[in-house]
Amino acid sequence: MKLLKITIVFMLMSLTAAAHQPTTSTTMFSKTENGTWVLQVNSSLTAFESEIHYHYGKDSYKTAQEFEELVIKYLKKHIVVLANNKIVINLNQAYVKLGHETNVVFEIDAIPTPLTSMTVTNNSFKDINRSKSAFIILMDGYEKDHFVLEKDNNFTASIINTGSKFELKEVSEKRNRNVIIYSLLAISLMILVSLFTYFYFKNKK
Repeated sequence: MKLLKITIVFMLMSLTAAAHQPTTSTTMFSKTENGTWVLQVNSSLTAFESEIHYHYGKDSYKTAQEFEELVIKYLKKHIVVLANNKIVINLNQAYVKLGHETNVVFEIDAIPTPLTSMTVTNNSFKDINRSKSAFIILMDGYEKDHFVLEKDNNFTASIINTGSKFELKEVSEKRNRNVIIYSLLAISLMILVSLFTYFYFKNKK
């Protein structure tokens, strides 16, 4: 029941319209009020069926419960989460809500504090042409944004905590490089101005 309530709350925040399309899905991390972290994967039932049939066969289940068990097993094999560059986050107890938009919620290990970075891979729907997943992390006090997991990035995103939001690692590193370059240029300019001023007044004397 606990996971069911969590699922209902997250469903209201998910990309409902997009999730009805087999090519789109959502991979969402969120911290609940009691401090528990959960991972939710949303996509169309068609997308889940397509992958389960492709990897396990159409006759691999006879009941909805057996299908749900395969979905959980499959997702656990295709989702990898790394926190702070070294801590592997395990997917634990899971709940599946079947529907046109199907939701799977995992309780996960405690996320390290502070959370400085996270790398997430979810290639669960890689066999679906043009598949994309919106990766979202929700934390109090942080801007809400999403990152795209797709074939071009191997369905992987590495993000860095900047203090008020999460952003892609390569974007952050590029900005830091630019800051260093601009700082060096500014210092160089100050040195040139100082030298020019020194020699100008020296020659006047």
